[in-house]
Amino acid sequence: MSYHQNTFVKNSKHLLVAYAVVLAVNLLTNGWNYIHGHGNWKTSLLFALGITTLGWLSFTWLLDALLEKWFDWKNHATRSFVLFILLSALYGAVLMLAYTRVVSMLFQIPVSTGEYIMDMSFSVLITVIITLITTVNYFLRQWKNGITEAAALKTAILESKFETLKNQVNPHFLFNAFNTLTSLIKEDSDKAVVLVHQLAKVFRYSLQTADKNTINAGQELQVTLSFLQVSQQRFVDKLFYTSHLPEEKQALQIVSHSLLMLVENAIKHNEISAARPLHIHIYAEAHYLCVANTLQIKRAIDSSNGIGLTNMQQRYRHLTDTPVCIEETPHQFIVKIPLLPHEPVTGRR
Repeated sequence: MSYHQNTFVKNSKHLLVAYAVVLAVNLLTNGWNYIHGHGNWKTSLLFALGITTLGWLSFTWLLDALLEKWFDWKNHATRSFVLFILLSALYGAVLMLAYTRVVSMLFQIPVSTGEYIMDMSFSVLITVIITLITTVNYFLRQWKNGITEAAALKTAILESKFETLKNQVNPHFLFNAFNTLTSLIKEDSDKAVVLVHQLAKVFRYSLQTADKNTINAGQELQVTLSFLQVSQQRFVDKLFYTSHLPEEKQALQIVSHSLLMLVENAIKHNEISAARPLHIHIYAEAHYLCVANTLQIKRAIDSSNGIGLTNMQQRYRHLTDTPVCIEETPHQFIVKIPLLPHEPVTGRR
């Protein structure tokens, strides 16, 4: 069964439940009158079913507009629920007024003030019933989705921690860094001291942020620049980099280790030589933090290249609807990661 078919079946079941509840309420409130011949029970029941159907169909729009877009269910659930019930009742009264007028005009049925009041009361009750059914269904669906997303996010974070731990003791990075440090100690002790400080920043950052899901963009940028300075000591005039991230963008959040990982991948998987120097540019574009590098892939590519990038995309998917953008041209590779709100992000509503 397709997604749309499955949704149709679920909605049909919910509508049948609404029919049953409305009929039960109608019979309980008007049954005595029907028994004693007061009122046309057929017309009353058909009228109730008609307004229920109309209310249910039009409620699809209301549900989407109010539940998903207008109310903050995450931070103010009780207030949102009460307001939603009140607005739904008002909506039901207006709908009943319009429906009653149209029916009375089409079939030339006179409607008294008392009947209007009774119809209004009944329509409000019907709307509240529909509201409760749809709201409970909405919360159950969100609860199930939340459990699924939380489990997937936890898995992605664990995988990221594993990748981070591997990178912390990456033998190639350590070997190259210590080789560079050894050479600098002999040639320029001042530069060697600077290199040690930059290395310390990178490793301290990896240890301190291993459990964080998101991090301040400016904070990770500073550590990434330290990593680039260490790498530049090794490659000298074969590696060039620039960065431009406005202060207001630095205050936003990114997935932790995402920027550092992109720069590491650029250095790890591209040829870097005097004939083909590597250029890396870090910049902001709209609501994205971008990393662009010249594309000159090594012949022997590490099989782990796609793991970190895929993991980062998965983590972002659980935090925002804005996708990670990957662009590749014959001469350049660009990854754009979404900049998230200032406060630490834990997951989507």
